[in-house]
Amino acid sequence: MKILLLKSFLFFTLIPFGFQAVADSCEEAYKPLAERLTPKLPASVALKGSAIYRQTWGDPSKQPMVLVHGLLSSHKTWQKTAEDLSRDYFVIAYDQRGHGATPFLGVTLDSVTMAKDLKHLLDDMGEHRKVLLVGHSMGGRTVTRFAQLYPQHVLGVVVEDMHMKGLQKYRDRVNTALWRVETLRKIIADKKNYKTQEEFLNHIKQYEPDAELAKSYMIHLHLNKESNEYQFANDADLLELYSSQGLGEDLTDALKGAPAPFLFLRADESKKPALFGEGVNHIQQHRPDVKVVLIPGAEHTIHKDGTLDDYLKTLREFFKSIGK
Repeated sequence: MKILLLKSFLFFTLIPFGFQAVADSCEEAYKPLAERLTPKLPASVALKGSAIYRQTWGDPSKQPMVLVHGLLSSHKTWQKTAEDLSRDYFVIAYDQRGHGATPFLGVTLDSVTMAKDLKHLLDDMGEHRKVLLVGHSMGGRTVTRFAQLYPQHVLGVVVEDMHMKGLQKYRDRVNTALWRVETLRKIIADKKNYKTQEEFLNHIKQYEPDAELAKSYMIHLHLNKESNEYQFANDADLLELYSSQGLGEDLTDALKGAPAPFLFLRADESKKPALFGEGVNHIQQHRPDVKVVLIPGAEHTIHKDGTLDDYLKTLREFFKSIGK
């Protein structure tokens, strides 16, 4: 009850005070969750590289490239991207902690923890060459921090639609994340199977009346081949923890401290991108050498059908420009 009251307070009263006030209050509000999980999930747990699920494509003798997925996704999001890039690179995609087949260890989901996971993965694979890094959304924050902490291992970095700082306009997204946590918990508590996707959408109208937002939850629907029914699979704890940590984390120091060349890709302004005008200005203010490219018509996941060709072309041009 207390945490619900805190969330209501955040949503309805803190907006005028800017993002920092919201971010600080988010961290305070989520302490009960971290405390509740601590008995089974300590504050911080080093994840052994062998425990991190990964998939590779292409010839291991070629230039290595690592693809890092975003929040509530997995290595599977990169299938088509990896297949194409594997013609010229040795491609590695993995599941970040708490995602896909990689364990959910510890209640710490900041960029330093995630970057160390990536280092442990590469060490486990015996991959000591410099790598090219591509990170989508949350993964973009992971690769940026990695490039700062381990510059000797990085040739170049591509960040796909992600800001580097909790900017003023981003406060609305924090509130959206808080709201989504509650909706997710309600859907999970129902423990329903659905014969069709339409049945799922009709069911969650009671929780999410906005039809477009309701469709966004379909990414968590999985078809059970045995029953031929859809099941809703999602970890609300993961979203809640990352909303209080990752969304408010300022990576300006990481971007400034990483000597590798960077490319930022933006989704279309009409598609509610994570990297918008204010975020672009912030990046270019602190790293004037960084190139920011807008992909027309792209949604937050730019590497999807419809804009994948433009995405791959832009990646290849950037890698060619840095000699790789």
